[in-house]
This record gives sequence, structure tokens and C-alpha cells, in this order.
Amino acid sequence: MADWPSDALRRECAEPAPLLGETVHVSAKTLEEIATARAGGGLSGEVRTLLRSFVLVPLPECYPRTGLS
Repeated sequence: MADWPSDALRRECAEPAPLLGETVHVSAKTLEEIATARAGGGLSGEVRTLLRSFVLVPLPECYPRTGLS
């Protein structure tokens, strides 16, 4: 394998690492927290981690809710 001219160029051109695994497991307690969450309310560390890793994406209140009952 050839050497890169610089570390910065190597990082810029390297293939990105996958953000998520094949599956994500979320506990029933966390699903309940998500289903009952309100804008401006507090969130657990697990939910904040899921948001930072884009497993969860915040949507406006008017967005139709599906999949959680």
C-alpha cells in the first residue's frame, strides 16, 4: 500500500466508518420514554445517545406518529 502525502489527506479520502451496526436494540422502557416524550422535557442518557448517533431524529409535534402505540 502506498504512503499518503499527509495524514490530513488520508483522513479526508478514507472510506467512512459505518455509524450504526446492522441492528439497534432499544429497551421497552426507552421506547415508552420516547413515546411519551414532550418538547422541552428531560431525556435519559440512553435517549440522548440515540439522538447523537441518529438512531432517533427529532421531528416537529405536527409530524404524524406511526409505529408506536
